[in-house]
Amino acid sequence: MFGPEQLQEIACLAYITRVVGYTFIPPNRMWMVFFLEPLHGVTYACAKTSRVEFAARLAPKGYESSSQGILSSLTGIGAFIGLFLGGWIEDTLGAKVMYRGFATVVLVGLVVLLITGKLHRKYMESKHEEKKPLVFLDQLTKRKYNSVIGTGGST
Repeated sequence: MFGPEQLQEIACLAYITRVVGYTFIPPNRMWMVFFLEPLHGVTYACAKTSRVEFAARLAPKGYESSSQGILSSLTGIGAFIGLFLGGWIEDTLGAKVMYRGFATVVLVGLVVLLITGKLHRKYMESKHEEKKPLVFLDQLTKRKYNSVIGTGGST
């Protein structure tokens, strides 16, 4: 099914599609925004759900609630910075640059998420393989091995 990683990927793709789509809407056809706005619901729901799960996973045992408080604080700070920068960019460079710039930031974040997710999976697979015994030797194989290396003893 969908884990927080996949939900975050969906949220990123929905956001990028929506805000880049805004930049292609002609000024005399603003009603076309209604076709992109459902993606805002997808973005919000998937991002909110995945970040809560990520925070819970990263928190030390017993500190899950504290991690949610920290997440909420960081979300508020991020919203403040994003709104401030977004307003400044829109005033100085225009809405197209702002939307496409934020879409680029989200795209970079998505690429980082995909790369780190792949590296994490590889790490977990190698960690799991380290725990597997390398060889199970039965008694006959042990005797053959001992006779070849010259110990002569059988165990």
